[in-house]
Amino acid sequence: MIDLMYKTQFGWDDGAKVWVAMCDDPAFALENESIVVLAERVEKVIPEMLELNAEKKE
Repeated sequence: MIDLMYKTQFGWDDGAKVWVAMCDDPAFALENESIVVLAERVEKVIPEMLELNAEKKE
């Protein structure tokens, strides 16, 4: 099994009052009021985005 790492930046959007997560590869941006929920969403989204990107390349 190969472990892959993806750099995801988390930050607080004071205007919207939400946490934001952004990643360039796979490209996505998510937001949530809870950083815990946001981190859980990121863990689910990365495999989904990788699968979608793989399908587009086929």
